Amino acid sequence: MNLERNHFDEASRQRIAQLPAVQRTEALLRIGEDGLTNSEWLHAVQSGSPQQARALADYAAQQQWHARLVQTTIAAEMWDALDWRFPQAYHDSFQHWGRMTGVDPYLLMAITRRESAYN
Repeated sequence: MNLERNHFDEASRQRIAQLPAVQRTEALLRIGEDGLTNSEWLHAVQSGSPQQARALADYAAQQQWHARLVQTTIAAEMWDALDWRFPQAYHDSFQHWGRMTGVDPYLLMAITRRESAYN
């Protein structure tokens, strides 16, 4: 696998935050419409340019939308964006429960990522 690194500055993130699709996504999140939220988000990812999809992935990472981030990388076929495909989501919790149960915390992370993409 290749490791693709992406960098977006704060100005880029602010522009992405102003996109109508991002505004609708956040509004749907606020009213608890998870299914519609995901549909809106994935439509934006799939209908945008590859660069816009990467900017949306960065935005999801910044918002700590772990499941949405993983789904973004799948929808946009960002196979080499490993930091986004396998985020260190809930790292402290996995470390804690790994210690409490004697199970390797990275195994717990891997199962959670594979089973539900952190959803």
